[in-house]
Amino acid sequence: MSTRKIESATFIITSISLLLAAVAIVLLFVLGIKGSKPIFSASGAETDTENDSGNQEDNSQSTGTVPTSVVLDETPDYGQSYIDSIIFLGDSTTAHMRSRGVLTGGTETKQVWSGENNTLNLDYNIDTTTIVYPETGEKITIGQAASLKKPEYMVITMGINNGVAYCTETQFKSYYQKLIDTILENSPGTKIMLQSIFPVSAQKEKDTPSLANSRIDAANVWVKEIAEQNNLRYLETATILKDATGALKPEYDNGDGLHLTADGYRALLEYIRTHGYK
Repeated sequence: MSTRKIESATFIITSISLLLAAVAIVLLFVLGIKGSKPIFSASGAETDTENDSGNQEDNSQSTGTVPTSVVLDETPDYGQSYIDSIIFLGDSTTAHMRSRGVLTGGTETKQVWSGENNTLNLDYNIDTTTIVYPETGEKITIGQAASLKKPEYMVITMGINNGVAYCTETQFKSYYQKLIDTILENSPGTKIMLQSIFPVSAQKEKDTPSLANSRIDAANVWVKEIAEQNNLRYLETATILKDATGALKPEYDNGDGLHLTADGYRALLEYIRTHGYK
């Protein structure tokens, strides 16, 4: 074979090798992008393609174990003054504490922080969502409220609005972390207690499977894990609200299977008083 033919063959083989290498690099790049998470929309909001298409991750199975050190154990009764020092922040299950009149100040209490429509979604913009600041009636962010009030104690109850039904574990924890960060950035001295999401009635489970108590129980494991990761405390109040089947006790059901009666909230407050944050 002539030198020219050898050089030609070598050139062809080299060219093919370079082409194959380039194709392999492109394939690896494309697969890496498709497998990456989270995905962000044009507005910068975190989204999840499976969640957006309605294929929600099954929350009924939790992951990992949580040390019991974050769970507030039974203590002597800390008394009414302790309850009066707490700001209660949360979704509709917290907002209804005001309408039940169970806190100091009754239905005019200044201790409940929630949204304008007595709800608060656990979602990607939780750090910019506004609440009605009870001291003035104006709408401000949670961070701004924390900066103004500098609460000594705060009980957070989040997840029944948007969280349990629609969030994956990753989203749930990410959004909850945003909430904690914005509070502590503005009021680093506040002692935060994360409260378990309340159970729903057996009928509510049938009517709304996305709020099944198995999903709520799994989400509560996530809440405990968040408390552990942030050196916060966890109030396992859900245990006193459940009947033998794990559903909300009928005597604590306000009628919609989701929100509590005044007696239900009084039971929660009694639990909080006797599981104090030292």
